[in-house]
Amino acid sequence: STGNPLGAAFDVTAATNDTLSPPSVAMDSSGDFVVTWSDSYYNLSSSLGGGAQSSTIFAQRFDAAGTPAGGPITVAQNLTDRFAVSAPDVATDDAGDLLISWTDRLFVANPNSGGRFTTQIHASRLDASNNPIFSDILVSPTGQTAADSAVAMDARGDAVITWDARYGSGDT
Repeated sequence: STGNPLGAAFDVTAATNDTLSPPSVAMDSSGDFVVTWSDSYYNLSSSLGGGAQSSTIFAQRFDAAGTPAGGPITVAQNLTDRFAVSAPDVATDDAGDLLISWTDRLFVANPNSGGRFTTQIHASRLDASNNPIFSDILVSPTGQTAADSAVAMDARGDAVITWDARYGSGDT
């Protein structure tokens, strides 16, 4: 590769008034690629109570020429027990299967202290037709505060997910 652009820059999403996270991109050996991002906005009618942040993890597939292959895929959303989903990472294999991980921020209630916010790593795996192989599973250990995941997958689909784990005042 010469480092020269193969085409003009293009928008991945039509969202204009939302807060978009930095994207993550993965490409298979034929040049098809996928972009993931989180889209956050202030939702006055949220199921989390009026005036809550709403966020969604999206993925968009593109062919090697940069043409969208279908519409955006909703990977994860904050629901009643979640405060926000953010910081997605994506990997793909040569069959077009995707592995997407993200940070899930949620409120953990505690009758003695009222509760606290924590973060966990979740993941979904989709086949080449965007059907879930598994969907929204907890990857980091229960009770562990975890963030900043990264995924990798080889051509056959063997994969690994890493993250930053925080126990109290230190990192592991």
